[in-house]
Order: sequence, then structure tokens, then C-alpha cells
Amino acid sequence: MSPSFGYGKSGKPYRYYIAMALQVASLTLPADGAIRRVSATAVEGFLCDQLRRLADRPLIEVDDLARLLRRVEIRTDEIHLVIDTAEFFPDEHPDLCLSALKRRIREGEQVVPESGTPGAIRVVLPQRLQLRGGRTRIVGGDEETRSVINPGIVVALKRAHTDLIALKASPLSPPDEQRDAIAPVTQYERQLGRLAFLAPELQRRILAGDQPRDLTLRAILKNEMPLAWADQTAWLERISRT
Repeated sequence: MSPSFGYGKSGKPYRYYIAMALQVASLTLPADGAIRRVSATAVEGFLCDQLRRLADRPLIEVDDLARLLRRVEIRTDEIHLVIDTAEFFPDEHPDLCLSALKRRIREGEQVVPESGTPGAIRVVLPQRLQLRGGRTRIVGGDEETRSVINPGIVVALKRAHTDLIALKASPLSPPDEQRDAIAPVTQYERQLGRLAFLAPELQRRILAGDQPRDLTLRAILKNEMPLAWADQTAWLERISRT
């Protein structure tokens, strides 16, 4: 496939990936059932979500895809990622990259060395594309890959910011206000206030429903949160499983 774009009825541009055979008017068209066109936004968002999880790096964005991935294969019932291990695990010994990925995959996923390509690992995801009315959705495989907003955590996160701002203790409060900060009165309010100190990227994921599937507000409040942003992603994954 190669990138392309089109315009909607309102003139808004939409980006796609389209099979090369269709773009060059090839006599050999894709086989029946083959994926011919996909939404670039849907696929790129899916790839970023998967790579953030597999690399345990929440700041991976679309611009990083070309550097981290050597190839993406969108099949009718699976999606294959060929990862560049040197870019994906810059601080890991090459012989340990496969083991590191195996520890992070979910049930039904597979990782194998890429045949004939040193420094590359193939990750097989049991997801498929669902195309309806010009829209692209990723379905199938592990249900944990779907975004589900947790209302309890979202409400608690918003309350944490509101309460700390009122107490002049918010990380967003100006420094001159923080000199007059007051601690929350109750233990519950102090536990709740810790949500405001989550890494900004994790807070955005919570608001978008991309937090670990089994994460609960109770687990967040009952477990000591690490202060370092770099440690918080693994912490949320761990407490969601216990």
C-alpha cells in the first residue's frame, strides 16, 4: 500500500493507505477479500497504541512509526508488525529483545525472529480491520485492546484537579500560590489528590479510555504511586492485574 488522500463532501481532506495495484491501474487487482483501502488515522492510531504497550513507552507518536517499524502487513484476520529491534530497544542487548517482547505480549499474540532479516522481530496481532461506510475499525483479538472509558476514574481525576486548585496545591498552580498551599483534610482526599500528579500522557490516556482494561479507582487509591513519571506506566499495568 501507499499513502493517498481524498476530500469529503465538506471539502475536508481524509488520508488513506491504498493498494498500489489500484493506484497504478494494474491489470492484476488485489484478490477478493484483500484489504484495498484503509483509513490512515485509524491504522496509525492503532499502531501507536500497540507500540506504546509493547515498548512500555507512552510517548510514541505517529512520527516515530517509520523509525520503529520496518514493515506492517494488514491481513484479513491478522496484523503483522516487523519491528526494528535496535530502535525499539535502544538500551537492550540484541539477544534479549525477543525475550523482552515475549514478556509483554497478550494471549493470542505471537513474536518470532524475522526470517532472513537480522535485527528484526515479527509481532503477530490477532486483530482484523472492519470496513463499514468508509470507516475503519480494528476488531477481534484481545478485548483489552479496545478503548473503554472508566467513568469512576475520570470523575476522580477531574475532582483531584479541582480540589487541589482550590487548595492552591495543584501541580498546575503558580509558584506564588503554592507557597500558601493547604493539604487535603481527609485521607481519602489526599489519596485522590495523587491522581493529579500522574504523568500528563497517562492522564490523557485515562480521559480517552486507553488505561489498562482492568484498572480500577480502588486499585489506584490503595497502592502507593511512584512519583517518577517514567515508573507510572508499569505501575498502572501492575496494579490492574492484582
